[in-house]
Order: sequence, then structure tokens, then C-alpha cells
Amino acid sequence: MQALFQSTFCFPLAFTAIIFGIAPILMGLMGFQSFTYRRCVQSFLAGLILALVYRMMALLPLIGGIVAELIVFYLFLNLALASLGIIAGILQGIRHGKWTKLTHALKLLVGHFYLSERKGFYAGLWEGTSRHSWEFAQNLIGHIWAQTLNTFGFIQRVDYFDGATFSTSEKQLKRSGMSLATFIYIAIDDVINVEFRQKLLADPLLMHEFGHSFDSKIYGLFYLPLIGLPSLISAARAKQLKADAINPKPHRFQTYEMRANQHAAAYFAKNYQVEWVKFEKLFPLKIS
Repeated sequence: MQALFQSTFCFPLAFTAIIFGIAPILMGLMGFQSFTYRRCVQSFLAGLILALVYRMMALLPLIGGIVAELIVFYLFLNLALASLGIIAGILQGIRHGKWTKLTHALKLLVGHFYLSERKGFYAGLWEGTSRHSWEFAQNLIGHIWAQTLNTFGFIQRVDYFDGATFSTSEKQLKRSGMSLATFIYIAIDDVINVEFRQKLLADPLLMHEFGHSFDSKIYGLFYLPLIGLPSLISAARAKQLKADAINPKPHRFQTYEMRANQHAAAYFAKNYQVEWVKFEKLFPLKIS
């Protein structure tokens, strides 16, 4: 009995850790990112920590069953939507000889394991565990949203940047963005003809959405009700140019929007020497 318990307890830990550890290697082999041993170790340890924590929680009375069902629900939806995207990509490749949809679906799936090289070892380790625990709700929705748009052909490119996975729709009538944990969706009215990092560092919308990812890590399970949903409603009702009696506080002056700008301004000034002052008219840091 003890041997059976040890096998049923330890096998999921080892399996999960191995999957997480192998993911960066596969990403390197597919040409999605450069291979580093640090990424493998971080991802392996993140998988081990997640498996250990969830396995222990699943053994607890009262909440154990709920935790187990949430894990299955999370895995099933992620894999189901990724599978649809992969199948759609294969069919597109066979029929038209274009494999971009398949590449995008795979990049989105393994984006779950993409970690930033700019952050310290323990910060990267927290990033790898947080997105599947503390941020799991928005991470799940972000992946589902991106895979769905890609499956139906609305995504023109998928790019990695400093721990975030960007999916972009080009030539749209309106510029907009949505940040959900590690997955960031961007709609732009032009086409990206340069290296993605060059585009991002010149476009405050992309940096602003990246700034929201910091609040996702801070607020975790409370990000969607406190920031995500209010931001979505505010953006839908916004009058971006000026305030009036009906809309005294435009979307860009909402606290959570300016906080995203503050996160972005600090991060990109420190790491890329970006001066936010030229963007403050549309992406303010405070109410002047």
C-alpha cells in the first residue's frame, strides 16, 4: 500500500517536471527561442513545484476534489483549443501549402513555458509557476482567446518578448489590446515589417499592454474582477479624446490604465532606455 501511494504521488511530480523541463528544448529545436540551460532548469523546477503543490492540495479534505477538477479543467481546455488550432493549421498546410497557422498554434501552446532571460533566476522561476497557479484564470482565457482567433485566421503573427507571448492582428480598423497573464493580444491598423522588438519599443500600445502583465502577477486571481473586466468595460465606453459631463474620466485616465503605463515606463526605461514622456499624451502616467 505504501509503495502504491508513493508511486501515485511521485509519478505525477516527475512527469510534470520532465514535461516542463523538455519544453524549452523543444522550443529551441523548433526555432521559437534560443536554447539555454537556465531556461530548462527554471522550467523543470517550476513544473516540479506546481505538481507538488497541486498534488498536496488535491489530498486535502473538502477542497481536494475541487482542486483536482480545476486542474483537469485547466489542462483540458488548454489542450483542446491548442489541438483545434493545430488541426486547422495542418489542414491549411495540406490545402494551401501555408503552415503559418500551425506555427502560430504551436508557438501559443509552448508560450506557456516561455520565460524571460532578462529576469533573475528566482524571478523567472516565479514567473513559470505563477502563470499556472496565481494567474491561472487569466492565463487560461488568454490562451483560449489567442488560439480561437488563430484557428479562424485572425492572427497574422505570434511573437515572444521578455516572458510574454504576443498575438497580433494586422490591418484592423481600430487599434486595441488585451493583456491576460503571459498572453497579450494586439490589434493594429498597420503591418509589422520590422523585427518585433523594434516595433514594440516604438509603439506605446504594445508596451502599455505589457505593463498590464505586471498587475496580473501582483493581483493574481483578483486581476480579472478588479482590472480585466473594469478595463474592458471602460474601453468599450471610452471617449479617448477628452472628458465631458457624461464621461468625466476617460479610459486612459483610469487608475489601472495609468498604473500599466507606470509599469511599462519603468521597465522599458531601465531595460531599453525608452523615454515615456513622448507617449504621455495618450498613455499618461498621472492626471495632470
